[in-house]
Amino acid sequence: MDAVDREAHEMFMKDAVDSLQEALHIDRAEKVIEKLKEKLPDIEITGWDERLSTAAVERALIEGDVRRDKRKGVIDKLAASYILQGWLERQGQALHP
Repeated sequence: MDAVDREAHEMFMKDAVDSLQEALHIDRAEKVIEKLKEKLPDIEITGWDERLSTAAVERALIEGDVRRDKRKGVIDKLAASYILQGWLERQGQALHP
């Protein structure tokens, strides 16, 4: 195996491991949500995939020419705001279909 093939193989394996780890995290999160629903049946428990929110916020910051070091400091706060805004909009749609 030459250096290019080895590098491609290593990249493929890293992506495969990352995908597996992501799937395990999602599975764990779904189990926690189910346990919460069982223990707190009178409370609505909603899961939200924060990865999409973080990606959307990061894209907006990049388009706004925000430097990487500045993005790092605000991305989690902005993603949390983005998630909250999405939840509020969903609640509004549920109230006014």
